[in-house]
Amino acid sequence: MNNLAMAYCLTEKLDKALPLLEETLALQKGQARPDHPDTLKSMNNLATGYHAAGKLDKALPLLEESLALMKAKLGPDHPDTLTSMASLAEGYWSLKRLDKSVPLFEELLPLQEKKLGRDHPDTLANVADLV
Repeated sequence: MNNLAMAYCLTEKLDKALPLLEETLALQKGQARPDHPDTLKSMNNLATGYHAAGKLDKALPLLEESLALMKAKLGPDHPDTLTSMASLAEGYWSLKRLDKSVPLFEELLPLQEKKLGRDHPDTLANVADLV
């Protein structure tokens, strides 16, 4: 269900994606612990969907929560944590909250370079965001 929802996001069919993402997160929270990695991925995916739909009032609290939980559960340099950190930085950027966005991107870059490498697409995207 989550994969289908993300496919809808990628094809900009957010009217189909968001209900599936919301249902996925609700099911994950009901079946697993709130800090289970699958639940955290679902939380980040829903927040990404909200962001894509322009619903930053819903996206940012989920992004902040998922990042805090991922750092605690998976560690600060886990690839899912790095993805969550990038999503939150992009959310702040969309709101012109450079005071929060730029430091997050700056914190993220050395973690990405160490974990993913300098030529990884996520690292390169972060470099582009900072330029």
